Amino acid sequence: MSTSHGKVCIVGAGKVGSTLALALQNKGYRIVGVASRRLESARRLAARLGCPAGTRPEEHAREAEVVLITTPDRVIAEVAAVIQSRGGFVPGQLVAHTSGATPAEVLAPARVSGAAVVSIHPLQSFADPDLALRRLPGCYFGLEGDAAGVQWARRLVTDLGGIPIQIKPAQKALYHAAACVASNYMVAVIHLATEMLGRCGLPPEMAQEALRPLIEGTWQNIQEVGAVRALTGPVARGDMPTLAWHLAALGRRGREFEEVYRVLGAYTAEVARQQGALSPAQARETKALLRGAEHHAS
Repeated sequence: MSTSHGKVCIVGAGKVGSTLALALQNKGYRIVGVASRRLESARRLAARLGCPAGTRPEEHAREAEVVLITTPDRVIAEVAAVIQSRGGFVPGQLVAHTSGATPAEVLAPARVSGAAVVSIHPLQSFADPDLALRRLPGCYFGLEGDAAGVQWARRLVTDLGGIPIQIKPAQKALYHAAACVASNYMVAVIHLATEMLGRCGLPPEMAQEALRPLIEGTWQNIQEVGAVRALTGPVARGDMPTLAWHLAALGRRGREFEEVYRVLGAYTAEVARQQGALSPAQARETKALLRGAEHHAS
């Protein structure tokens, strides 16, 4: 296969599928078809790509050198089985899915037909396909699957300007959990902080804007000196009175705020110990305050 002009079939026309299809086309790949359970979404993406659309993925898969399944995780195995049963996979193909948690083994039906299988997971947020498209260059992609599939996927990721990293099957769940913590939970933490400022009287838009320089500055510090050395604040200072003050204030405003603060604070104490800001004894004392004997008993 010529990786700069390979023929690709996209199965699943959501945000990830749309982003990767547009990116591959921009790099010289030919999209031979888009398939989705919802014909409307398939046609919408196909119109941007200038290719056929349909609801029977096997019809487009037969023409492709790369079959990229970008459906929700829960239906990947089902979709692969359907394509195989209808003769959509052919020898010499690369069949890939884009799930971070699901192993490539769910694509085993394609292997029966002589295809190589692999999972190709971009470590990127796909809230908006056009925005994600601009962020793909330099993005890391987790690869897991057959040796031939991984080798092929490395070329594809490199063509996209990405950086391939290989993940063992047993590590997939932990790898994906790390991605969720870094992306999804960061959104949740920032939402929580804006909610707290809302209780101080700041409108949501103002609260978010007020936090922006702090968030950007923190990320810049992490880039420059690493996560451990970038840690500042009352936990790193061992400022027990301030932590107790925080807990009391949060306890008056909702158990959910307090619960999250306690869990994150206890983890932060371990980071502070790694930093050397807290001795092992101080870290234990800080964790004890944050976990709270009375808290556990309640």
